[in-house]
Amino acid sequence: MKILFVVADPRPLFLPDSASRASARLPALCLELQRAGHEVSIVSPYHAPSLANVASGSGSGGGVGRAGAGKIKPTGVTISFPLGARSDVAVETWEVRAPQGLQVFLLKSAGYFEGPDAPIAEHDLAAGALFAKAVVELTRRLNPAPDVVQAHDWPGALALVLLRAARLPFSTTLVLPADLRAQGSFPVEDFNLLNLGWEWFTPAGMEFYGRLNCLKAGIVVADALVADGEGDRRAVQTPAGGGGLDAVLREHAGRLHGIIDGLDEAAWNPSTDKLLPRKYRPAALGGKRTSANVFLASLGLKKAPVGPVFTLTRPAVDGTAPLEGLEQLAPILNEILNDDARLIVAGGPAPDPSAAPERALALAAKRFPEKVALVRDPADLDERFERSLLAAADFTLVLGRGRGVGAGVLRALRYGVVPIVPAGTGLETLVDDYRPGANGAGVHGHALYYYSPTTDALVDTVFGRARPLVAEQPVRWEALRQHAMARAGKFNWARTAAEYSALYAKLRGQ
Repeated sequence: MKILFVVADPRPLFLPDSASRASARLPALCLELQRAGHEVSIVSPYHAPSLANVASGSGSGGGVGRAGAGKIKPTGVTISFPLGARSDVAVETWEVRAPQGLQVFLLKSAGYFEGPDAPIAEHDLAAGALFAKAVVELTRRLNPAPDVVQAHDWPGALALVLLRAARLPFSTTLVLPADLRAQGSFPVEDFNLLNLGWEWFTPAGMEFYGRLNCLKAGIVVADALVADGEGDRRAVQTPAGGGGLDAVLREHAGRLHGIIDGLDEAAWNPSTDKLLPRKYRPAALGGKRTSANVFLASLGLKKAPVGPVFTLTRPAVDGTAPLEGLEQLAPILNEILNDDARLIVAGGPAPDPSAAPERALALAAKRFPEKVALVRDPADLDERFERSLLAAADFTLVLGRGRGVGAGVLRALRYGVVPIVPAGTGLETLVDDYRPGANGAGVHGHALYYYSPTTDALVDTVFGRARPLVAEQPVRWEALRQHAMARAGKFNWARTAAEYSALYAKLRGQ
């Protein structure tokens, strides 16, 4: 099957170390689909800074454009499009072959996408519209034509709309962006840039509360919508997780699928992680205790607690995502910390000191300075910190029901961290509730569930299940951590690519 990826930001392809983690899915997914036998192509704006690395052979290690990539070359095809009142805006088509065989088309247009800034900004409908129009024309010229066109952002969603307007017979898939606030929303006056008939500007099409909304329009026209796993599929249909589009996504829920992004097993591996003080693996977990003590000391916390090391972190969406579940945790902070436990709270937006949960957290940190660490400055939350935190933690408190928790859960499992999660969030597809085997032999499950979104239910799980495992049941505790680490390995990119392949086949009636 021939699949064309429409990507408005090429940096994850050529500079994955500098791109957002939310976009890092693209190289891995494309490569695994190629390995599965599909013919994969990518179309993206020409972006000079990232492509310079490919031309010099110094591309970053995780992308398709790393050292050894083919030479970037013009195809000789230049296409002109109307853009609002302008009748002939030119777009050049360039091409590069990645070492793994992926074909990457690069669209270049002076004044729109070829410079040092991000290729298509959130506020730049002219660039987004020109890119979408060029994508449509490229699909007309590809031979063989694509079977599936898959878009990953609001300019890509706009391309799906223009494909539908042109009546081109491709199956279309829209992958919902990690940040649903990036919708491509513009005043109605800008609609003329699309050169579409006004029959498209309706509540059933591109209009959303009196504005043009490109992402909403893509949701309406796409044959399939994809969220990052079942948890996100449920969360985007709620006001808290839908970015204002939750009602639209509920209306089109029949086409909304949850496919979890894979875990890069080579990149997230405590047995090879050079950023840890001491590496470890499931059969030899001693290095985890050593790494934990080093990290706790670096935060000013007392080492070697008898009880668990708990973490509460923001979802893996963006740096401003809130700390979910703090209101459940705040009433029992003293109870947890009077025990010999540790709590590390990382990330989230700037604390609101007037909020009761934040006041409780600040007071706990003041009262128990050797047991509580609050790390809220984004500048401190680099990759070394995240890996060290995973190596130090026993349990991660996944207390909310919002977006972005699946990726964090997989990384936690990989490093032997057991999630404490509320039931009914969709994480059941990732982790089962723990129960020991008969007579203490064997282990089932990978997480500790609590079945009511209340503080009392959380107390029962923390003190009735988590604390006894760490402090009193070392054999069962080690078996559970080993089981959790093995579970993470089942959610690799090959599995993700297989689920996408099944979706494509369903769309094509195969």
